[in-house]
Amino acid sequence: MGEDSKISMRPEEFLLKSFSISIDYPFNDEHLQNKCSSEFLELELNNEDSLDKARVSAISMILFLAQYGVIESFYSRYKNVILDREKIEKIIGKAVDLFDQIVEKNRGNSNLPVYVDATYFSKWKTRYQDVALTPISEPLKSSVLQVFYEQAKFADESEPAVLANDEKITDFGNEVYDKYVVGFRKLLGDDILVK
Repeated sequence: MGEDSKISMRPEEFLLKSFSISIDYPFNDEHLQNKCSSEFLELELNNEDSLDKARVSAISMILFLAQYGVIESFYSRYKNVILDREKIEKIIGKAVDLFDQIVEKNRGNSNLPVYVDATYFSKWKTRYQDVALTPISEPLKSSVLQVFYEQAKFADESEPAVLANDEKITDFGNEVYDKYVVGFRKLLGDDILVK
């Protein structure tokens, strides 16, 4: 979606295409599958609970970055085309609904743990937004990695924590963050996800 297509697409087309591309990939990313994650986190391959949780935590982070990056790119591309602020907000509202529908479709088609129900990704997306988008937040990367770490370490009766050491979890999150931010910038423009 290079510079030539910056305004040639209708806003709705841009959002649908951008969300579809950016959301589909993390659910199928081979680097988030158990073998690669186990080597990076230094976990045994038979520790499937920790490996699944690492993958789910990474997908949650990527989904937040995808939505945030697409909306930033949307504003950048269309702010001088759509001058009515209310119309922009209406399009963004529909885009968020579309985003959630595409996420839910991918969740339903993926082999994820049972605790990843229809509310799971939206719940974590809200936590990322609460931390990353507050006026006094840390830089985006620090804020996002903080929530990623909290998610990876979170456990309850149905959801395990990632049983890797803190440094390995942080390094894993950092590598996933950097990889996807670079990819989203190639797709959507270098001016996104820089806060």
